[in-house]
Amino acid sequence: MDIRATPVPGNSHTNDSSTRLLQVPNGTTYESRTTTPEGAGSVQCKICSGTLGQHEYWDCPNAICNKCRKTGHTHRNCPHAPLLKNGSWYDNLNENKEYQCEYCLMKGHKRYQCKELSLDKANEYNGCGCDPKEVNATRMNHLINPNSLTSKSKKNHCCSCKIPFTRNNLIGIQRRNNRIRLECEECAYEYVRYFRQNEPQKKQVMEWLGHKGKLIECYLCKKKGTKREFANYGNIFF
Repeated sequence: MDIRATPVPGNSHTNDSSTRLLQVPNGTTYESRTTTPEGAGSVQCKICSGTLGQHEYWDCPNAICNKCRKTGHTHRNCPHAPLLKNGSWYDNLNENKEYQCEYCLMKGHKRYQCKELSLDKANEYNGCGCDPKEVNATRMNHLINPNSLTSKSKKNHCCSCKIPFTRNNLIGIQRRNNRIRLECEECAYEYVRYFRQNEPQKKQVMEWLGHKGKLIECYLCKKKGTKREFANYGNIFF
């Protein structure tokens, strides 16, 4: 934006020859300031007599907020501050606009705000709470060639069995300590299999396994959602 000052009409003659009254574009408003030709003098607001960027009154109409970039208040009294805690000052100003994350493809946040991305990175670099030595030892035992492309794609691991997996074979499970961990198909199923049917976490895991084709229907009781393992009780498989 061109911020070159233009003389105000009707004010070309002043009492002091070293001072000029200028009109500078400032968004949708015009702010009148005085300056000296040498540039050593301070640029003043004609409403509150404050210097540039340091207005005397917080509700000065010419004050510019450094947070929301709107005029009429300073950053200390920004009414939009509670809405802008978890993101950039510019991302959440338009409440009607829905952002789509480039990582999880969910709407409502951007990539740097994605909780799933933070969880994946913490698991990849052993910041999930697992013992790095145990994770590395299990990785070396389960990967034939750790330097192959297939092995390198298994950057994440299951926080229960510590076996390396690709990210699409892991799901976030919230344990009793309210800490979310990535777990594989077997560990996630064993954790939620005795939950009630209306538990949200069990529904999430069962839907995830169902989309992957890991659940079948019991041929005896016609119960859906049974995993491929069966227990043998007197030649009757359940």
